Amino acid sequence: MNTSSTCNLTSEDRYSAILSECRAALEGLRAQEDAVQEFLDRVTGILDDVVRQLGDGVEVRYSVSTHLKKVLLKIEARGERYSPADGVVVDMDSIEDGELQPLLRQDKGFAVYGYHAGQNVIRVASPRIKKSAAIGSAMLWGAVLGLALGFLCTLLPDDVCSTIVNDVITPVNTVVLNLVFCVMGPVILISMITAVSALKSINDLTSMGLKLFARFAKCILSVMFVGIMVSLLFYDVFGDGGVDMKAKDLVNLLLDIFPKDPISPLKDGNTPQLVIMGLVLGAALIIPGSEVKGLKKLVSQAGTWIMTVMDLVQVILPLVPFCSVFIAMASDSSSSLLDGWQFVAAMFLACTICGAIKFFHVACKHKIRPATLWRKLKPLVVLAFMSRNITSIMRQEYEFCENELGISHDFTSFWIPLSQAMLSPRATLNFVIPPFLILQSTGTPISLSFLIVLVIVVLELSIADPGTAAGWTVLFAALGLSQEFVGLFLAFELFTANYNAAYGALQMGLEAIESATCFDAIDMDRVKQQA
Repeated sequence: MNTSSTCNLTSEDRYSAILSECRAALEGLRAQEDAVQEFLDRVTGILDDVVRQLGDGVEVRYSVSTHLKKVLLKIEARGERYSPADGVVVDMDSIEDGELQPLLRQDKGFAVYGYHAGQNVIRVASPRIKKSAAIGSAMLWGAVLGLALGFLCTLLPDDVCSTIVNDVITPVNTVVLNLVFCVMGPVILISMITAVSALKSINDLTSMGLKLFARFAKCILSVMFVGIMVSLLFYDVFGDGGVDMKAKDLVNLLLDIFPKDPISPLKDGNTPQLVIMGLVLGAALIIPGSEVKGLKKLVSQAGTWIMTVMDLVQVILPLVPFCSVFIAMASDSSSSLLDGWQFVAAMFLACTICGAIKFFHVACKHKIRPATLWRKLKPLVVLAFMSRNITSIMRQEYEFCENELGISHDFTSFWIPLSQAMLSPRATLNFVIPPFLILQSTGTPISLSFLIVLVIVVLELSIADPGTAAGWTVLFAALGLSQEFVGLFLAFELFTANYNAAYGALQMGLEAIESATCFDAIDMDRVKQQA
């Protein structure tokens, strides 16, 4: 679909021509109604801004097209240059290739503004349209297909079944896991550099950054404690055994967060070391100031490229639950699949307890009516539930923090990227619960030293979440657990992803209030204001 027309923007018709064509394009891509309405609301806000600054009845030329499962709206309006309410402002010469194409490859929507020869050019893109998660989840279908084909494989002769499992499926599973693991290293490093370099000075890093790091660690530890307590309700496996750690080994584990060279953390995928490197390199970009503006842009573009590579890896990621479930069924170890309900139940219970504790703590501490606080947070929580992902709603998180909570832009520009990189309570629960299920399945008891190692490694992984598959690979290796369980938990996680994402959004919104209050960067009256 590709249309081009001219019309006058008037407040009477509410831009019906443009909105109707955008709706038709979205429906052509089979977008869900909530996604359609969200995009139309954003377009309406942008057009309101145009009318407000250029005058009611301004003539514009617009076109609506679809590309890469996105709807693209281009608006051209003559008049004085104006300051947009949101979006990316670029030079006209770079709007085609320098800014637009990298953004097109991302899942999220965007708005790009340019100005040339007396003409404002606005490009608005919807998020990439996806099928509903219940039907279109390739991960879920991978697990289902693995279950069916694994069962059929057991009907074959034993030697044929063994050959398929050991010589075909297992190597494929290993290769895919290694791809995920190696890509996440650069993702973590670039995210940390970008978040830290967003600060204006080293003083901001020391006064604001270190205080926030301490808050993040405190939040993760409290969530981890709840996760362990909930897990123990399901897995009664105390006793002698587990990881036998000496004091020297424990000290070495703590000191291992500091990289020995700049290459090893990327090569080994060492998450804690990548975080430290990101902090140092991000701080190094702050010191010279505007002299390294080009370098900062290069880092940002590198992040876009890395995420594109990650998108390619995501295409083959459904092979992991397929291979793992297939192996479990064909190897006559399918009984371990029956314990998946415990993971799902523990995850739901832990998310509910953690969310409730944090919610009522913030409401009581700041004297906010719970009903009012929930109404403020509900749109973000529902959006996260629908998208199953926190990172994909980062733009909405900016709007939520600034418009609904009254948090200053200077604070959100630093806090949101930093929290996305270093605060992942939903990942903490994803990491801390599975080892208990594995020990229950293998009949291995938990020792105190095992719990100590678990706490340290999960804390390190939760700071700059490396992605579930890669994170479980690191965690299981540190605890001496089999890597064969990674794929099984990818399958189990499909049943908890929506609820876990909603919990993550709730926790992030509440932590935004707490953190902004510490720096007097929030209008608490707006938070308490009833809708």
